[in-house]
Order: sequence, then structure tokens, then C-alpha cells
Amino acid sequence: GAERNIPRAFGSSQQPLADPDIDAVHIPLPTTLHVEWLHKAAAAKKHILVEKPVALTAEDARAMVEACDTAGVLLMDAV
Repeated sequence: GAERNIPRAFGSSQQPLADPDIDAVHIPLPTTLHVEWLHKAAAAKKHILVEKPVALTAEDARAMVEACDTAGVLLMDAV
């Protein structure tokens, strides 16, 4: 990051979840990975912007909404 004047850069997808200065994350991954990473982000108390489709099944989508509600974080889809 410093050589390109980027104030903060991460070497893995897990690192922003552990950073207390990060309030929200974007999940641009393939749909098959949305559930896993949404649960990780919600558990880390990060607000979430996820690409659509949000999930492959209605059951997964309901579980994702419930995980965010339980964690007290916002879930938004990138329309």
C-alpha cells in the first residue's frame, strides 16, 4: 500500500473482519461463497453489502438475514 499511497491494504479477506476501524464490508465473491463470508462478517459485527443474487436458496437467504439481525448489522444487496 505505501508505495502507491494507499493508507491501508489487507493481504487476506479475513484481515478487514478483524480490524476495529472497518465498519462495513463488501462481499463480491461468487454466490456460492456468500453464506460463508456473510456469517464471518456478521460475527465480526461488520455491516454487509453483498452482490446479488444474495443466496442460492431462500433458506440460505433467510439464515443470512437472521444472522445479520442477531449480530445487529445491516445487510444490503448491491443492486
